[in-house]
Amino acid sequence: MKNWIFIGWLLIGVTACESNPNGADASDSAGQPKTAQVKAGTAGFRAAIPVAINSREAQALIKDYWVFELYIDPNNPLNNRPNRGKWFKLNPNGTFESGHWDKKTGYGSWGLGMSEKNEYVVVHFDNQIAAEDSEYMLQGLTEDGDAMSWVGTDLYGKGHIMIKTMQLMTMPTKQQFGVEE
Repeated sequence: MKNWIFIGWLLIGVTACESNPNGADASDSAGQPKTAQVKAGTAGFRAAIPVAINSREAQALIKDYWVFELYIDPNNPLNNRPNRGKWFKLNPNGTFESGHWDKKTGYGSWGLGMSEKNEYVVVHFDNQIAAEDSEYMLQGLTEDGDAMSWVGTDLYGKGHIMIKTMQLMTMPTKQQFGVEE
């Protein structure tokens, strides 16, 4: 019985987070805050408790580029260096672009929800390249909103990944980070 109740709430949450074809962002016709959008049918997205697009986390995420400054994979340290310089550019309409250093490598839809225990805001990325789908708990957003930690979830097998992200106005370059060719 509990499973059916959970599935019902999940379906309500996913339906509530369908993309707005008109692209409106600030609030709906009743004046209620909009939630970060994600396309219905996104596998695994925990949309039962959507997060308002005007939340502090959402407002930080939709400003400029979010760049992986430090990537820690304790299960495979060889992944650490190659993932530095990855970035996301999130748009208020629920779409995003992603890349690595000064090159765009992907795009798709994104959305915000809450972690299973409602402790953290979670950002979910549904990339056009299925292998690049990911989900992270947002932690430690700095007071000025220009840096935060992202911790992978188990949804895509990244529960052990820890990332320090920083906000940049432009795509990152290897030169900015002192990375040699």
